[in-house]
Amino acid sequence: MSAMTMHPPLDRRIGTIGAAAIAGMLVLLIDPVGLVALSVALVLVWCGWREPAIGVGIVAATIPVQERLVVALVPAELTVTQLTVLPLIGGWGASWLYGRIRVPLTPTIVVWGLVTAAMALSIVTAVDRGAWAKETYRWAIALALLAVATSAIRRFADAIPVLIGISIGIVVSASVGFLQVVTDTGPPSFSSGGLMRAYAWFGEPNPFAAYLEMSVLLLVPIAILLLTRKDEKPLFRVSLPVVVTVGIVALLLTQSRGGMLGFAAGGAVIAFWYARWSRIVLLAGVLIALPFVLLTSPGKDALDRFTSSVATVRIDEQTTTDNWSVHERIAHWRAGVAMFESEPLNGIGAGNFDARYREYTEIWRFRIPRGHAHNSPIQVAAQTGVIGLIPYLALFFVAGARIARGVSQSRCARSRALALGALGVLISVAVHGQFDYLHGLSLNLSFVIALAMAEPALRGLHSHLTQTGAMT
Repeated sequence: MSAMTMHPPLDRRIGTIGAAAIAGMLVLLIDPVGLVALSVALVLVWCGWREPAIGVGIVAATIPVQERLVVALVPAELTVTQLTVLPLIGGWGASWLYGRIRVPLTPTIVVWGLVTAAMALSIVTAVDRGAWAKETYRWAIALALLAVATSAIRRFADAIPVLIGISIGIVVSASVGFLQVVTDTGPPSFSSGGLMRAYAWFGEPNPFAAYLEMSVLLLVPIAILLLTRKDEKPLFRVSLPVVVTVGIVALLLTQSRGGMLGFAAGGAVIAFWYARWSRIVLLAGVLIALPFVLLTSPGKDALDRFTSSVATVRIDEQTTTDNWSVHERIAHWRAGVAMFESEPLNGIGAGNFDARYREYTEIWRFRIPRGHAHNSPIQVAAQTGVIGLIPYLALFFVAGARIARGVSQSRCARSRALALGALGVLISVAVHGQFDYLHGLSLNLSFVIALAMAEPALRGLHSHLTQTGAMT
């Protein structure tokens, strides 16, 4: 039997899918919300089957509004991000099962899969199985999206809808953040320095800053490339730099010390790798900034604010309103380390940090958990032990080495710029991750999208090496 006769005829497949879609619509006609949700899901299934890069762009656009738009469906509620990413993965998976595409087992995907497996295995020590399921889901769904994006973004043209989706997400969330600052809208605890800290729809400023890091840094090298190339259309030369500027301002308005430090680290890596002139600009910026920071009152105040966030405090040191956040963060660090020491092999269970926090904290003032350990490696170690910590740390080295190779050897300027942005995101997450857990909400989805954007440079490199080998 030939390969063509192993599957139903195309018209029959189309008819079956169409009949199922019509039946589903008829069932949900009495529920407009359900009808809209079904329509969106069908569009994303089609994207997964035919145009997964467009689907990835749609998912990217929904990430900052996920907590704002929740669709109530029987028997559960779905965020708008879940409503897009799940059908996209389903359509892509059907395409893979049908043999139209293959799953790309890159080293980054393999290592991410090992972290996900460690999350799943930690169920044996989890006391809160619901929290375990949610945390494991976050890593598993990001793994699936990483596979989708890696297979879909094969050249720079495939990345364009993703760049558009990311840009939309930045502009929409930044606009909300600006409005919050201008109208002084938010909890009193978010007020700092006489200004409300921007938090958009992320609930708190720090995860909003993390989202902006993962999104804006990815666009920075492309924006620079567009500005320095006169052959680009004026619309493209202006729009992306404007989006980057808006995103940077929004990041500053979050007043997130970890976010700004991570962005600075990622930006420095981009400037160092981009070109000779950017390295000169980076060096000049450092030389200009040092006297300002060390010799002026505003600079000293800013430096004190940053150093206070990483200062080590004693348990018996007096807690004041000025150092409260520092003491609270370190209390969570110590609790996470204690959890790892008590369950060094596979941790206390994915997502169970809150459930076990009171058992391990030593400081009575901070008996209420803040949801995470304020440090990504400590959080992963506490949740999954060495089984998860080793692949988690390896993820940054493996992904970093692959992306750096693509940046250094790619011959396509646009693909190289994408890879350089991905490298900046990776460094930013590693640095900011020392002060916050950056894998909650849907931040993992932003992270894997950024990692997948390096693939055009890597594929171009592989193609070049193959051609060179054939010629020799």
